[in-house]
Amino acid sequence: MPAPSSSASADYSHPLAAAFQALPLDQIARSCGFLRRRPKKVHPCAFLQLCCLLALQTQVSLRAWACLWGLLTNLTLSKQAMAKRCSPAAVAFVRTVLECLLGRLITPARQIPQSLRCFGRVIIQDSTTLALNPKLAACFPGPRNQSQKPSASLKIQVFYDLLSQRCLHFWLSPFTTNDQKASPMILALARRGDLIIRDLGYLVLEVLAQAQRREIYFLSRWRNGIMLLDPDSGAPLDLLAQLRLRGCLDTPVLLGQKERLPARLIAIALPAPVAAERRRKALANRDRRLRPSKERLALLDWEIFITNVPPHLWSARAAAETYRLRWRIEILFKAWKSHFRLGHFTNGSASQIQLLIYGRLLWISLFEAAFLPPCAQFQPLNVLKLAAF
Repeated sequence: MPAPSSSASADYSHPLAAAFQALPLDQIARSCGFLRRRPKKVHPCAFLQLCCLLALQTQVSLRAWACLWGLLTNLTLSKQAMAKRCSPAAVAFVRTVLECLLGRLITPARQIPQSLRCFGRVIIQDSTTLALNPKLAACFPGPRNQSQKPSASLKIQVFYDLLSQRCLHFWLSPFTTNDQKASPMILALARRGDLIIRDLGYLVLEVLAQAQRREIYFLSRWRNGIMLLDPDSGAPLDLLAQLRLRGCLDTPVLLGQKERLPARLIAIALPAPVAAERRRKALANRDRRLRPSKERLALLDWEIFITNVPPHLWSARAAAETYRLRWRIEILFKAWKSHFRLGHFTNGSASQIQLLIYGRLLWISLFEAAFLPPCAQFQPLNVLKLAAF
């Protein structure tokens, strides 16, 4: 915590404030409507510090916000005045600063595995869900339960570059905006030569087709129900028969009866205990709509991927090993929720909740830049223990 100052002006001697020094904060604040005249009590940099330091508080309320503001700036601000500052303009300001800061935190990776050196970036897209107070259901509608009572939930879509080990972008949306609806967002972020890795929730063939036209590589698991066609004859491919005959598969296919997207299908046999556990989980699903067919249960003996990375760049084994790097973002989600209290909120308005989330994402991004070197995902480093510390 910096020493109290006589004004709310930025104290760039403090590391947290110094992180924002290179950004045109006043310009950003004015463009977002957060700053309209010369600041007297609420300076943009001090407000950002406040949003970050709230990530360390166990109880967050307007009174806590005002008290922390007093300790930070040595200026008095009532909780009513603080409530007025927690506006949509403030949310836009903190979100814009986060986006600008993320771009500055990206540093080239010093050590890159051989299988990933042919890509500009390796972008993982995934999401995590935060439960909110039901009073916010109008702004952030959540899932419906059996009682049909309104609930509130929020999704954070995260775009993470494996090579630089940095988050590239965050996007907040209601729970009702599922991953398929969020799938096209990757097209605004990915560039030619990038590799995108996503799970089945984001699998939309039209999005993959657009990525391929832009010379963006993709890697995904294959979803049962997506038709596979022989690229020569156009006839449907009997995948199970081919796998039983050959044991494994690495072959060109066309995806979808309508889209006919050229791709490479890779199937790798799993150890018997792993396949048996996958079948057990599939059969244990209580949702009758998801009851697996005999063919689908049989296909669980294999890991099946679709990609447009050509064989001369990747072997089938390299593709499977690369896909498993998705675990990295799951570990980050666990660290965020367990040790940065990303999902712990008290009652508040929609703007206050968004400020808390963006403030914690700012803090998390600075933490990762300070303590996690760009090559750490390829070295033994326990992120959960580091975050707990």
